Amino acid sequence: MKRTIAVFVLGILLGAALAGTAHPRQSATQNGKAPAPAAIPATAQPDRLAALEARVSAMDDRCEEAFHDTEYVKQMQTGVEAYYEKAFNTQVLTLSIFGLLITVILGLASMFGFGVFDKKIGMEIAKASSTQNTIFEERLRETTAKLHDDNQSAVAAAGQIQEKAFNLRLQDQVAKLQDENAKKLAETIEGVQQRVQFNSSFVKGIAFAGLQQNEDAVDSFREAIDSYLKNPAAGITKDECAVAIKNAFVGIYRLDKDKFTDAARLELKSGRFSGLTEEIALAAVEFPPLAEAMKPDPPAAPEPPPTPEASPEPATEPPQQPPPVQGEPPERAGG
Repeated sequence: MKRTIAVFVLGILLGAALAGTAHPRQSATQNGKAPAPAAIPATAQPDRLAALEARVSAMDDRCEEAFHDTEYVKQMQTGVEAYYEKAFNTQVLTLSIFGLLITVILGLASMFGFGVFDKKIGMEIAKASSTQNTIFEERLRETTAKLHDDNQSAVAAAGQIQEKAFNLRLQDQVAKLQDENAKKLAETIEGVQQRVQFNSSFVKGIAFAGLQQNEDAVDSFREAIDSYLKNPAAGITKDECAVAIKNAFVGIYRLDKDKFTDAARLELKSGRFSGLTEEIALAAVEFPPLAEAMKPDPPAAPEPPPTPEASPEPATEPPQQPPPVQGEPPERAGG
């Protein structure tokens, strides 16, 4: 194709040269004069043809060089596009693998943490039961020995009748002591179970809050509050219950902060917090939006008459950010 273009250009140049030599002859014939001889001698035509061929060859070389440059640019562009596409795919694959590894690590850590927590709870229950049984047996042994000694003294002093009456009294006292110890043991075990249930629900609430599962976190903190209400003497302090209440309302705030006031008032009216006035007050001190929701609505003020001058717009306060759930890692508390 390029050689054809060069031959075409050479033909145009030769035609122009021949037309220039024929033009004077035509003008002389039209004027009635004899045509003049050719201006270019025959010996100079090969040189001119050689010059034209050299120009055509130079143009051919330029066309070839331009074609190679165009091909090189296309190859470079194709290589750059392939490189950036491969780099982008590599980055996407790397980020996907990194996210998968983080998910697996967090899941394994959660499984291991809950396993250790359950094992520790079982050890504490077994330890508490063993301690109560040991105390009961020691007290029973001491009481029985003392009553037996008293009985022997009474028998020696008062005879068989007093011995029989004393034995009956001894049996009643032993039975009463057994009942009291069994009741105390049952209360202790129930208190330990309530404490374990409170701690388990509290830890699950913190875990759900760290995973941004705010609805599940609120339900877990509600279960912890219910455990506190079942047995207030289980060793759970008011401060711990206040922290659970605060974390529950923080979860409600995170679910929909624009409707938090209505949701908080509805939660307070649910009946779960009856008798927890002091605990709610402690939670409201730590969580100001809860204190605002507990305030009664102010009475509607009458509309002021219109004034010709425009009143300045009230300054808007920036939205309050909820404090983090106590026990939650700092990097996840802001969600």
